[in-house]
Amino acid sequence: MKNLWQDMRFGFRAVRGSPGVSSLTVCVLALGVGLNTATFSIVNAVLFRPPPVHEPDRLVYEYQILPGGGRTAMTDFGVLEFLRQHGDVFESVTAHSPHTDLIRAADRSVTAAGEIVTANYFDVLGVRMARGRRFGPAEDALNTAERAMVISDDLWTRLFDRDPAAIGARVRLAGHTFTIVGVTVPTFRGLSSPWAPTEWWATAPQYYGADYRYFGTGVIGRIRPGISLEQARAAVAAQHELLWMARNAAAVVPLPKGRVPSVILLPVDTVRAPFHPDDEVVPARLSAAVGMVVAMVLLVALVNIIGVLRARNVARASEMAVRRAIGARGIQLLRQLASESLVLSLAGGAVGVLIARALVGVYRRLTPARYVVDVPFDWRVMGFTLGLAVAIGVLIALATGWQALGANVNGVLGRGGMTVAHPTRRLRHAVVIPQVAVSLLLLLVAGVHVRALAGIERAPVGIALDDTAMFDIGWIDDGFPALRRSTPAMAEEEAARSRAFLRSLLDGLHGALGTAAGTVALTDRSPIEDRAEPPSAFVSEAAVGGEVDAFPLSVSPGYFATIGTRVLAGREFDARDVRQSPLVAVVSQSVADRLWPGRPAIGRRLAPFSVSTSRSQPAWLTVIGVVADVHPILRPSAATPMVYVSLTQQWRPSVMHVITPTAGMPASLVAAVTQAVRTTDVRADVFHARRLSQVAGEMLYPRRTAAAILTLSGLIGLLLAATGLYAVVSQSIAQRVRELSIRIAVGADRWAVIALVLREGLLVVAVGIAIGVPLSLVALRVTATLVGTMPTADPLTFLFGIAVVAGATLLACYGPARRAASVDPIETLRSE
Repeated sequence: MKNLWQDMRFGFRAVRGSPGVSSLTVCVLALGVGLNTATFSIVNAVLFRPPPVHEPDRLVYEYQILPGGGRTAMTDFGVLEFLRQHGDVFESVTAHSPHTDLIRAADRSVTAAGEIVTANYFDVLGVRMARGRRFGPAEDALNTAERAMVISDDLWTRLFDRDPAAIGARVRLAGHTFTIVGVTVPTFRGLSSPWAPTEWWATAPQYYGADYRYFGTGVIGRIRPGISLEQARAAVAAQHELLWMARNAAAVVPLPKGRVPSVILLPVDTVRAPFHPDDEVVPARLSAAVGMVVAMVLLVALVNIIGVLRARNVARASEMAVRRAIGARGIQLLRQLASESLVLSLAGGAVGVLIARALVGVYRRLTPARYVVDVPFDWRVMGFTLGLAVAIGVLIALATGWQALGANVNGVLGRGGMTVAHPTRRLRHAVVIPQVAVSLLLLLVAGVHVRALAGIERAPVGIALDDTAMFDIGWIDDGFPALRRSTPAMAEEEAARSRAFLRSLLDGLHGALGTAAGTVALTDRSPIEDRAEPPSAFVSEAAVGGEVDAFPLSVSPGYFATIGTRVLAGREFDARDVRQSPLVAVVSQSVADRLWPGRPAIGRRLAPFSVSTSRSQPAWLTVIGVVADVHPILRPSAATPMVYVSLTQQWRPSVMHVITPTAGMPASLVAAVTQAVRTTDVRADVFHARRLSQVAGEMLYPRRTAAAILTLSGLIGLLLAATGLYAVVSQSIAQRVRELSIRIAVGADRWAVIALVLREGLLVVAVGIAIGVPLSLVALRVTATLVGTMPTADPLTFLFGIAVVAGATLLACYGPARRAASVDPIETLRSE
């Protein structure tokens, strides 16, 4: 320990003795470590941090695998009840489903993300309450006198300013009065999504009423001790088959065998977006790709530092030779060099943590709220940074120590410089070649991704994104019956109130905005959001095309004119489409082509088909219009099949969207819409206002971020490669001064010497490019799925990238080449 302390003190003095090289080394290391630490901290928060539940390794999700594409989807509460009755695999089973709703306390209202759960939800997960209690068995019963709610620590702060009297307080939610019975611990923010923390929980029977069994949900089971995951999967698959046999036996219209979904179990600690598990593929791949990119930047930085320190060791050759000559052993020199490297790497790691914190702060400020996660600098992050710094220090010590130990002591003391053989020169070139190859790879991949992303953003969507505003509205209907849709009379009463609110709201919006009918519309879903839920099955009456999977969307009259979508045949919804008139629909072109290829779609009928509708005769919809397809933002080459129904015929309000044309988003427009909504009903409010182009920007944000990181990493890599080549060429010239002096003395002119030095740089660049281009093609194939359909090779981008790398690296060689050409042969030969 005494020797170690002495070595560290010597290392600190040696670092302080060469402030220029040390500062450069610390800065380069801090940049590489900071990028990697920031990336790891975000990836750790999203993908690796275990959920704050008891024994997460025994918890699994049960999903359905839908036929015809294999999309993973949620199940329903009926599956939960079946598992409780017939399952011997799970110790306990619970369920949850996401729901965003408007909550009104005594003096304030907030819109918050919540979960509809079973009463044993917190018991199964093993989550403690900071205040109050969990749900009890009574909360799973229908016709309860009092509804219970659990809120998060964040919502406790937002609604009640952390007042202990919040336990027992009453709030309005979904037309009912709920009593707050508990507040969760701050560390538990639900399991719905890392980007949208859950802020409230209510039980399914108390929130949905008697029909809660038919709502989609995520089923969670805690596997019994001694049962493996594979055993559980086999047993649940057999139980699932029995369940669907029983359902088909009771159905009026049984599901065809090809439409029956299969089942899969996924561990809870591996699922970060439980309600959209298929959507996790892109974030996971994106995180992996970004991690690899910043790791490449660190690799380039490490190789660059090794090159700089090896060049500095040439100047320290006499020092090392004297130490060897007076009896220092090789292990002692290695320890001293290692102490210097560790001081540099630990200093770089410490500064890198500060850079990482700053980068995470920039991420929080610039990232849309839907992608912001809590990023703690916990022991995993700090352990990662410390391990990275120590590993870097050891690698630097080994790479530079080998050079110092291999020096010819007699030659150094006799000539005053380090004698380097040709194999060492080839090794020096081998240090720079990977830097050039990696920087070229990063630039080419970034260029292709940026061009592909630009193509996606320029592709027509079928909606006027820049000139359309969307306002998200929440409404609490205090007149909801005690059990939603428990009887036909109650359902009709609810529908009547919904229609009255719809008419009043549209009239108020037209009056407030001074617009005619048709220039403002309502819809129950955003027109361009990615459809997180699976599409619905629709069957045609004539069975010409059989069936089609399409997304249903409820819209008001004037919707298509408002968003700028063309009507290709028939008409839009209008005043004729009311509750008493026959049910109608407007379909997109892709649905019409699938169900009735080569035939007119107007007048034909189709109906939604699902597990719940299979219990009765289909609700046939008559097609009155065909509209142009809307293309997904992230997949412009594919059309989204859509079936539009009229809000005035079928509507159950909870969260809705006001769509209106606008140039920009003036404050007067936001104020007018907000006033119109509040005037219609004091229980309604606007909680989000944005242009559709902003919505599209949020959807494209992960790809834009990936492209920006790739571009920035490529430029940093190129800068480091150029710096490394500069150091290598400078080192080469310092070792070839005698040779260059002789060349100049025997008649070589200035440009011949410059060309000689540039040829060495050109050789390194050519080899690096020859390696980097094939690697870039492989990397593009791996990352092609991150931004949708894209070319795996772009000749224009490749030529431009190669020219940039070649130009930058040759420019780095030009300075040392000029110095080589200005060598004074008389002074050099006299010193020899």
